[in-house]
Amino acid sequence: MKAGDTTPSIEATLTDAHDQPVDLGDAETTEFELRDRHGETMFAKPVEITDAITGEVEYDWDEEDTEEAGDYRGQFVVEFENGDRLTTPTEDWIDVYIERA
Repeated sequence: MKAGDTTPSIEATLTDAHDQPVDLGDAETTEFELRDRHGETMFAKPVEITDAITGEVEYDWDEEDTEEAGDYRGQFVVEFENGDRLTTPTEDWIDVYIERA
């Protein structure tokens, strides 16, 4: 992906620590969070839930999301109605590399 690109979208099946799909039916918010390599949050924005039962989501990039070239890492953060919070992937990160245009 190059700076300013808005595709491809990130499509994912959110899973728990046991690698089981997360039921998002009771999710209050589900966001994609992007951080730089120093751990600073660049943004956290809502995702589209494409199938709540199987935990399938999609994040469509905005132009400003990819303005700065660099090496980033992402994760999904789910807040449930009962106050529980889940960050996935539960191990590691989603690597995002943005090249200069």
